[in-house]
Amino acid sequence: MSDVNQTFKVETEKGEIKDAELLNVISNNDKEYAVYSIDNGDETSNLYASRIVIDKNGKTKLIDLEDNAEKVAIIEKIKEMLNK
Repeated sequence: MSDVNQTFKVETEKGEIKDAELLNVISNNDKEYAVYSIDNGDETSNLYASRIVIDKNGKTKLIDLEDNAEKVAIIEKIKEMLNK
């Protein structure tokens, strides 16, 4: 999943299936995170980050960030990425 500008499907909290565009993959503490956007359909997009994990069947999955310290660390990495 290291190629950027890929599109993939994600399920929103409301259960809707949306197209997402992978913007970058970043690393933090030996874990990888997908940074991606979802188009809102009104000329705006939301930016998201999820941890990348490989399940027991070898399938790539995105996991929501639940730990506050992990969220803060990834937000800082994204800010660095955007300021380059």
